[in-house]
Amino acid sequence: MRKAATDAPVAAVDESEAQKAVTAAHAALVSGDAQAVANLYAPGATVFDSSHNDPTADRALQTRWAADFVLMKPADLVTKPVIQPIADDAFIASGIMAFTADVGGQRRLLHARYSQLFRKQPDGRWLIVHEHMSSPPEAQLP
Repeated sequence: MRKAATDAPVAAVDESEAQKAVTAAHAALVSGDAQAVANLYAPGATVFDSSHNDPTADRALQTRWAADFVLMKPADLVTKPVIQPIADDAFIASGIMAFTADVGGQRRLLHARYSQLFRKQPDGRWLIVHEHMSSPPEAQLP
């Protein structure tokens, strides 16, 4: 059993279940399916996207962002997520990801820092309820 920052005991998420959820989510990012990307997020999720200044909880806007991302044809995703269980139904996945994408007419290697808060839904799915993506100041492959 892990303790949260408050030192209150917290029942931990099964780490292999959390890893499976993160792997599936990251596979969706390079699936070429904008709806699969949008479906990673719970209703009302807050998203800070690296290519937009303001965060949003607006599902329609998040879906447009997902469609824009898919148009870049992301592929070859590499990441080593750090998983931090915070409750029996929630965990944080964070790390640096690298992937190739079409940017400005060229295929480029891109990097992003990410923190994703996953929460288990009543139907058993793990969905992202909060995400923060940003460009690292000095990108390195994980």
